[in-house]
Amino acid sequence: MKKNCGKTNPGQLVLFEELLPQKKQDSCVPPHIRNPRTDNDKLLNYQYDYLCNGNTQALAEIYNMSVLVCQKLIATEHKRKGFYIDHDLFEEKAHAAAAYVICQYLETKSFVIEKSFIGYLYLRVQHELYYRTAADTLVSFVDADDLRMLDKCIDVHECPCCHHVIEINEVICRHCGIQLEVL
Repeated sequence: MKKNCGKTNPGQLVLFEELLPQKKQDSCVPPHIRNPRTDNDKLLNYQYDYLCNGNTQALAEIYNMSVLVCQKLIATEHKRKGFYIDHDLFEEKAHAAAAYVICQYLETKSFVIEKSFIGYLYLRVQHELYYRTAADTLVSFVDADDLRMLDKCIDVHECPCCHHVIEINEVICRHCGIQLEVL
């Protein structure tokens, strides 16, 4: 088999690597704000301390402050949409959103939030509040009265004539008076 030796076939597209847009290679430096005034500025500075200086205490501060911000975001969403959320679930959702960010730092070495830390947390809160996994769809909540009725309804069947629910041990339907077959 002959090698092409740099010759191109008619219609073949030739790409030169130097003409291709160059990818950034670990050159993304996290932003650093000199006088942080907002929670976003403080979070970006903690990120800078962790990524550039290796300060693990800054990572802990990112988590603590992210939990507080996520709680504020969940409370705002709760007021806006008016859904019910108990205190334990409220805390769990805030923790899960903040923990996701920490996991991103620990698992992905090139993970950097460049502009809006609060915006990223907002998206995580939305995911925690509204995304349902396949396991979540299997879980449904019922009222205790429904459970008591279920216990009573276990030994019942339907009348073939009037389709009313009757107990298994009944031989005559109370609604239509028809005699039922005993199984």
